[in-house]
Amino acid sequence: MDEITKSQFSKLRKEMVDNAIFARGVRSELVLHAMRSVPRERFLPAHLREFAYDDAPLPIEEGQTISQPYIVAFMTEALALCGGEKVLEIGAGSGYAAAVLSDIAADVYTVERHGPLAEKAAATLADLDESSPNYPRRKDFLESVQVAADAVCEHAGRYAKLAREMAEQTEGQRKDELLAIARRCERVPALPPRDFVEALQSILMT
Repeated sequence: MDEITKSQFSKLRKEMVDNAIFARGVRSELVLHAMRSVPRERFLPAHLREFAYDDAPLPIEEGQTISQPYIVAFMTEALALCGGEKVLEIGAGSGYAAAVLSDIAADVYTVERHGPLAEKAAATLADLDESSPNYPRRKDFLESVQVAADAVCEHAGRYAKLAREMAEQTEGQRKDELLAIARRCERVPALPPRDFVEALQSILMT
């Protein structure tokens, strides 16, 4: 396949936002602008870049995935950001979601347990001249850790329900992936374990 040009990627990105994100109910102008602006292809291995604007998760290093664009947009809109906020993300992965967040928020802090992923995400963000997320080290963010953990637990049931509803509308591998997401969400406890929050706080203060 011929290499896709920057302008072609831009067109595909706009079409993806119109057809897979706006058409499915995301209405925040800040989120839509961010999704139209961040080049998802840059966060993917070279051999998968042609699939960058398929509305689907894709594999990256360390056995992880880059999230489905609609899910990134949906979760970002759920934060109800107005611009200028400080955001803590748990699980940087490829760095794509952090880049979307940084298009809206003033400061984005992200934690990634896989060293190679963290390094690659930081390099990609730097190459894009984004405001590269930093590992949070300040006491100011301890409360944010608790809030982030609470939010994950609070919304996990909602995401599980959404994934099961979407699975009912599709078949094959896509359905299996959605059901797997639902099962993972359903395993999240109603409240964050105390040791989870304390462990994060310990990491952030070192």
